[in-house]
Amino acid sequence: MSLTDDSGWAIRRNGTCLTGNRGDERDCGATRAPFHACCPSSTDCPSQYNVACCQSGTNCTSALVDTPRCANASWVMYDNGGEFCCDEGQVGYNLHGTNGCSLSGQS
Repeated sequence: MSLTDDSGWAIRRNGTCLTGNRGDERDCGATRAPFHACCPSSTDCPSQYNVACCQSGTNCTSALVDTPRCANASWVMYDNGGEFCCDEGQVGYNLHGTNGCSLSGQS
């Protein structure tokens, strides 16, 4: 399967996905409280494995494992036992078996 321009790994957000003036993201569910996996609203999230953002009606997870990338080109990808994305300026981490994002120096 080939990847579309907006297919890629989801971003981890502390709290809720962006909506309204802040952005337009689909909430793909909680990962580990308080984090949610968020995809661009133009995509679906067919798989909970590190949450892939795929074109509607497709499952692009295998293609993303082979060619990893974030669903939004402005996000930064991390690999902590599986790829996930954070906003630019945040640091990705793995704590107690879950991925998250925070500003550098935050706990």
